[in-house]
Order: sequence, then C-alpha cells, then structure tokens
Amino acid sequence: MVPDMNPSLGTLEVAFLAIDFPDSPGSETQLDQIRTVADEVTEYFRVASGGRLHTNFRFGDQVFRVPKDSAIFGLQGSGGLGRDLTIEVVEAADPHIDFTGVHSLFMLIPETNTQIANDWHYPPHPGNTGPGVANGGEGTKTDVFSVMTDEGPIRAWEGNGYVFFRPDMIQNGGVAMFYVHETLHDIGISDLYRYGYQAADEIFATGPANLPMGEWAVMSHQNGNAREIIAWHRWLLGWLGDEQVYCRPSDSLTDVEVSMSPLTREEEGYKAAMIPVSDRKVIVVESRRAEGYSATAGDMAIGVDVDGVRKRAYLRDFGADGLLVYVYDTSVMDGSGQAWVQIPDGRPSEWAMATCPITDCMRPADLATARENPWLTWDPDNPDNILIEAHLDPLLRIGDSITVEGVTIELIEASESDRVRISK
Repeated sequence: MVPDMNPSLGTLEVAFLAIDFPDSPGSETQLDQIRTVADEVTEYFRVASGGRLHTNFRFGDQVFRVPKDSAIFGLQGSGGLGRDLTIEVVEAADPHIDFTGVHSLFMLIPETNTQIANDWHYPPHPGNTGPGVANGGEGTKTDVFSVMTDEGPIRAWEGNGYVFFRPDMIQNGGVAMFYVHETLHDIGISDLYRYGYQAADEIFATGPANLPMGEWAVMSHQNGNAREIIAWHRWLLGWLGDEQVYCRPSDSLTDVEVSMSPLTREEEGYKAAMIPVSDRKVIVVESRRAEGYSATAGDMAIGVDVDGVRKRAYLRDFGADGLLVYVYDTSVMDGSGQAWVQIPDGRPSEWAMATCPITDCMRPADLATARENPWLTWDPDNPDNILIEAHLDPLLRIGDSITVEGVTIELIEASESDRVRISK
C-alpha cells in the first residue's frame, strides 16, 4: 500500500458540494440529492469496512455557481483531472465552507448537464511534492497539484458526469457508486480493469475483454451487479481481522476444510481463504451471495457455448450463489490485470461476443429501426442476431471444483455458509 493516502481507518472527512454552471443551472433539489448520496456512501463503507471507516460529510447550504460554462473544461468525453474546474468550485465555496481537515472534496453537477460526460478526479499523490506554504508554514511539503483553500490544501477531489444519472446506472447504485469507487482510489486501491488493452485476437477494445474480474468487484465494474470490495482489497485496507482470513501457503498445504461466511453479510467467520503460491501471487477464495450490493448478481449476462456457438444466458439460469476464486498478482502493473477470476473446466473461459436474436436483445420499440442503428454488430452467421458482450461464469456451485496453480478448491456444502475443501 502507498503510504500517506487518505485514511482507510477511523474518520474520512469529506466536503460535498452541489455545483452548477451558466450553461446548466442547477436547483435546490441538488442539496437533498447530495445528502442522500452521502448517506449511501457512508452506509457502503460502514458495511464493507466492518465499521472501521466512517465518512463524515460537511455540506453547503446553497448550490455553488461556477462562473464559467461547463463546456470549456474539456470533459465532454473521457474523464480528466479537472483541476481548473475544482479551483473554480473552491473559489466560489471558500467564503462559505470551512475546509479545515478535509481529506476529499466531492462535487455534484445538475442532472441537466450535457457537457461533463464521465467524471473528473484526482487522488492524493504523496510523492508529487514540492516546497510550499500550507498549514505547517514555510517549507511544508505538499502535493504541487493540490488545490488550496483558506484553511489548507485539498489533496483529493472527484466530480460526477451525467452518465451516472442514466437509468441503468441508477438501478445499480448510480452516482453513489462513482464516489465509492473514486474514494477507494483515494485511500490507496487500484482499478481491476485493464486500461485500453486490446490483444491481436480480440475484436473489441472495451467491455468484458477489459474486465478480468468481470462484475465481481467495485474496482472492476462500479455499477455492476456484484459491486463488492474484494476480500484482498479489504485485507490491504485493514478491514478484515486476522480471524476473518484463513491463510495457508501452498507449500505447506495438504488437505483442509474451511467454513466461509458470505462476503456481503455482516457476520462473523472467515471472509476469505488465501493461499499464497509465491512472494507475489495469491489464490483468494470468497463466498458470494445474491444479496446486499450483489442482489442483482443473477442479472449478469454470461456466455454459454451451445453446439459450438457462443450464446447469451444469465447467471440466474445456473445459480447466483457460490464460491468466487481469483488469482491476485501483486507484481502486475496497474491497469494490466492484477486479479483474474478463475473459470471451472467445461465452461467458456475465453472472452468472445455472444450471439443473440434481435427480438430477445432489443426493446420492442427499437426493433423497427434496428437495421439503421450504427451501434449494433450483426452476427454474420445468423442474419437475425446481433453480437453482444457477455461475461464468463466463474462461480463454484455445490460439487464444483477448480484447480489453480496446483491447488484444488471444491465447494462441498452450501447453506448459510459455504464448506470449502482446499487441497494440494
């Protein structure tokens, strides 16, 4: 873990401001919105950390107007640092907000905005320092990109784009999950998706090919159907006690059975089994349930092979409860795939587009204009089908087993907890 990031234990101080622009005026409904989102973020971290991290929010009593149009900040496409925008927000709010001790600044745009598509975000950069005059006086070292307030520097900030107001995003956590994901960066956790990666044999550069953890981690797919903080990250953050992790290096492993409590539940017991296989690589086993922040896990689109053809199915067709097994390699560079879900034998294990009848995969209202839709990829082998993205199915259900790095994991009993056999 990088030292001197925002705290993962104790209290995280957050200023949360509603903002608007001349080209997209806001309203006082944003003031209610930020309090609702703050409550959702607070509850998420309470559950995930086991009460070890509390987010303490402070709010403004007005919508703060940025005096420049939102269109000039260059955020119409992909996200950016947005430091210039954050400076404008701080200048507008500083006379009204006490920023003393604030670790991070959240900013919420109006739902009517169409010029900030994705987000802007800057996490703490402890090594990016130069001489400065902050609260400590002459010579104090501070991040050269920090945004200064009357009370001292803001080291981290994040603001949402309009994509998080989309109905499908709202269904799976909406804008609150954006702030959860970025806050995890601020306290030292990296993404689990691959950055712009495309292999020669992959026909698309986004989607599941970039998600080696699929929808099974909030750092892989923040508005996915199983948006949990994986056990490895919880352990790094100090959110799992020693008594919650079963650990046995593979070179001392023979045969053991372990009872595991579902990760999403607030209850005692092992939340992970971790089998280190080298000084940089570990096998992690978690018990997953379609509950809590994974309540819609059954809605994941997965690929199944039928007579040699990849077709779309849903996780619920096979069962949305079971064991998740992944390998985490700490030597892998961020954005290159540190963690990979492991797929049992007999299931599709390579990413590929799934074929789906147009009548099943499009809303009835859109069928009439489907042929003119430039975003659809038609299946050359099935003229009435389109090719869609589908994830893989990694869950071990009762009786299933998988062998990874010479270690075999088997689910032998499933009820309120999972009984797991791990053998060499």
